[in-house]
Amino acid sequence: MFQSNLFSNFSNLFYHICAADIKNPILFHPSKIYDTAASFSTKAGFNQIFFLKQVHSNTVVFIEKENKKIFTADGMVTFKKGVSLCILHADCQCAFYFDPVNLQLGAVHAGFRGLLNGIHENTIDLFLKNGSKVENIYVYVGPSLGLDHAEFINYKTEFPLQFHKYNNQNNHFDLKLIAKDLMLQKGIPKSNIEISPVCSFSDSSIFSYRRANKTNSFDKDYRNFSFIGLK
Repeated sequence: MFQSNLFSNFSNLFYHICAADIKNPILFHPSKIYDTAASFSTKAGFNQIFFLKQVHSNTVVFIEKENKKIFTADGMVTFKKGVSLCILHADCQCAFYFDPVNLQLGAVHAGFRGLLNGIHENTIDLFLKNGSKVENIYVYVGPSLGLDHAEFINYKTEFPLQFHKYNNQNNHFDLKLIAKDLMLQKGIPKSNIEISPVCSFSDSSIFSYRRANKTNSFDKDYRNFSFIGLK
């Protein structure tokens, strides 16, 4: 499991980052991963887990008194204690947000489409709408696709013009840097942002959609999961 130096400062916060088992992958198959994540969440002491039907959107939902456990969106925010928010991912960014003053937390799935269309900004806006101050918001982005493997040969039609400056002239884009810059533009202090340098493609201990496709591996439909909750 990967650790966040930034989030380790908050004793009332529990997170599990990028759970995967390449050697015993069956529990991370699409037909099993929800049960696997729920089991991990229960063992961590949470009485309910929330998932998203992730559709690479910029939609963020607020969870308050919902009985529903799955929402069609790519981000969720809550004040609820004793529940966990879970993201499935394999190269896309999984970002956790936390305001230790307002005791608000969020979980975001940011593929490149959601990233470029404002999923991080919408999450920050919802925090602010719910009473948070931007200087109190902390963000951790776990292992995700790194620059060396983030090739987009169709970027001219896939990336809005303002993001073309992130092209390293070889059709590779630094998605981590884009995320950081967008957060900074919204006013999140630099000291409140931590982005894992680990590339999901390069780290063979976790599932990577792009790596599996390139190598024609059996596990291209398998996912890692991460969850966060407030005790």
